[in-house]
Amino acid sequence: MPDAELLRQSGLRVTPQRLAILEEFAALSAGTHLSAEDLHARLVQQRSGISLATTYRTLNLLVRLGHLREHDFTEGHRHYEWVRHADPQHHHIVCVVCLRPVEFAESAVGELAREVAERHGFALSAFEFEVRGVCATCQG
Repeated sequence: MPDAELLRQSGLRVTPQRLAILEEFAALSAGTHLSAEDLHARLVQQRSGISLATTYRTLNLLVRLGHLREHDFTEGHRHYEWVRHADPQHHHIVCVVCLRPVEFAESAVGELAREVAERHGFALSAFEFEVRGVCATCQG
C-alpha cells in the first residue's frame, strides 16, 4: 500500500486527499480502471471531503509523476490505472457501448511494435495498443 513516502520521494506535499487517491488505486485489483468521476464517487462515499476539481488535479499530477497511467478509451472519457512496476506490458480491448476495458498481454504486439519502429528508423521507447469493439454482453 502506498504511503506518504511515495509522495515525499516525488517531491510532493503529503495531503489527505493525495493519500486517499493513492490508497484507493493501490487497493484495486490489477486490471481495474477508474474514471475521475468513479474515483470521486468512491472517495465521497468514504466521506473523504475531496472535491471533483481536486480529484482531477491530483490524477493529472500522479500521471505526470508516473504513478498512474491515463487512458482515453473513448473520446473525452478518460480512465486511470495504478502503475504496478512489476506488471508486464499490457494492452486493452474496449467495448464502444458500455466502455468497459479488458486488459490482455500479447507478446506479438510488442514484436510488431519493435519491427515497425525499426523499419522506420525509430528507437522504440514506448507503445500502446488498443482494440475497440462490442463486448459479448452488449451484443445481447
